[in-house]
Amino acid sequence: MKNFFSTILSTFYKPGFYAEARKGGLRKPIWTSYFLGALGAGLAMLIFYANIVPFASSDMLSRIEALYPDELVVTLASGEISINQPEPYYIKNTIMPGPEAPENLVIFDTKDSLKGGAVDNKTAILVRRTSVISMQNGSEERITHLSASMATSSFSKADISGFVDKVRPYVKPVLLIGGLLAAIVGTFFAAAFWLGFHLLYLLLPGVLIYLFGRFREPQMLWKESYMVAIYASIPVAILSYALSFASWHLPIFMYTLLVMLVALVNLTQAAPAGPSEHSQIVDQ
Repeated sequence: MKNFFSTILSTFYKPGFYAEARKGGLRKPIWTSYFLGALGAGLAMLIFYANIVPFASSDMLSRIEALYPDELVVTLASGEISINQPEPYYIKNTIMPGPEAPENLVIFDTKDSLKGGAVDNKTAILVRRTSVISMQNGSEERITHLSASMATSSFSKADISGFVDKVRPYVKPVLLIGGLLAAIVGTFFAAAFWLGFHLLYLLLPGVLIYLFGRFREPQMLWKESYMVAIYASIPVAILSYALSFASWHLPIFMYTLLVMLVALVNLTQAAPAGPSEHSQIVDQ
């Protein structure tokens, strides 16, 4: 681990490191990039899991149960929905706060007395007689048509309460354990996906560095150019990741420009020379 962080620091500015790294193989820079990606993905998954913990510990099921009106009975038969209350029937939104949140959670309008869809009627879900219209992204809608082959069923407050009582003991452990496993597995898969995409993208700066190296003595081989591109991309990847927390992403041309800048600065600076044989004799 100490060697890993030492390598990361050396990729910023250490001409001697780049000169020595060109003599090695591709295994070390690729694994270094993978572990760096795993650290970034792990941090993102940690933030994701930190949001799951308070949700799992809250009594969200009771809040959802309380939303369902005591007097409402919804019946589904032959692909058609009906209710036992006067329509349009409104269920107010009390669980999704925010200025962009819809005013209503559900509106039942099986008589088609309201014009427009879910967005026009300021509701997350608009239930028609044979379809359900749901709001997406605040301005888009999705229409789901009910099949006539669906089994006849009805839902009342007692049914909802019974379902909540059955699943309540399992919700917290499933969210906590399942969320942790998802975070761990997601870290490795996200790092592998990022690495594959990153290595493919680095073919571009690798070619540019190779062309630059053809005018130097000794000339750089393609393998050396690609390894330099991998190492030079590490500081840029760290910068890009840090900026993403401020919702600012580096354009691809700027990303490439910074990779080239790191590479050229390190390649054009002379590596620190070690003590000469003459100086060693004098010292003795």
